[in-house]
Amino acid sequence: MSLESSDSFVPGYETKRWVGGEDDEGLRLDVFLTAHTPEVYSRTYVQSLIRDGHVRVDEVVQDRPSHLVSAGNTIEMTVPPPQETTLEPEPIPLDIVYEDDDLLVINKQRDMVVHPAPGHYSGTLVHAL
Repeated sequence: MSLESSDSFVPGYETKRWVGGEDDEGLRLDVFLTAHTPEVYSRTYVQSLIRDGHVRVDEVVQDRPSHLVSAGNTIEMTVPPPQETTLEPEPIPLDIVYEDDDLLVINKQRDMVVHPAPGHYSGTLVHAL
């Protein structure tokens, strides 16, 4: 497996390119990309890039995260530039268990994202606070 960066097939985005090796044979595409990115991308983020058409396998757009990689495949992933975010308060109800001047204890909902990240630019616990 080798990695190189190049001009993007999506203008303004960076493209990363790999050639699958024998050890990569049979890996899911999302697992391959998550394991081979030098940056820390979550598997969910990589899956969204795949579904949004930002990944090509042998120059064909691949939109299935479950696609299996073969040795010798050329895999290209375009990564959009970071999105500027601002923290604007949002009226999100919270289940406050305890609060004083120094401490806040919250019974956070299981599906609530804690802080802004790719794919979650609003509706987070940080926005609620």
